Amino acid sequence: MDAKEVLGFIRAWVRLLSTGDFLQAQNWLYEIPESSGERRPVLSREAIGMYSPDFAAASKKNKDAVMPTVNDPAEMPQHGEVFEHWKFDATDKNGNEAWGAEYYLPLNGEWSHMCASFEILKSPCGQYGVRLIDLNVP
Repeated sequence: MDAKEVLGFIRAWVRLLSTGDFLQAQNWLYEIPESSGERRPVLSREAIGMYSPDFAAASKKNKDAVMPTVNDPAEMPQHGEVFEHWKFDATDKNGNEAWGAEYYLPLNGEWSHMCASFEILKSPCGQYGVRLIDLNVP
């Protein structure tokens, strides 16, 4: 999966977040069968919310009012967009090729410091899966 394809996928995924459809955005992601725990879109929403100190301090009923707005990357200036993509030297334990990617989210009309980290896996049959590793502010 080349960098252009990965960037296109990530931009479309962020576009889903910008519509507020965290469940659909989560469904676009690959969940590794061996992983433990549930996929929980509320965790992604809360992780994005934690970008704002006001969100962290707000009561549960007031969190929506101070939730940072995820913007559609297509509506943002390209200047300031940060995307990195690399191929891992080794394959995973099943012999699959793997890549990593990082993308800084557009929040509240600006390119933010909140980074979404991804792992892209290619199965032996040629299918790709994109897994969200982390949302954080490095």
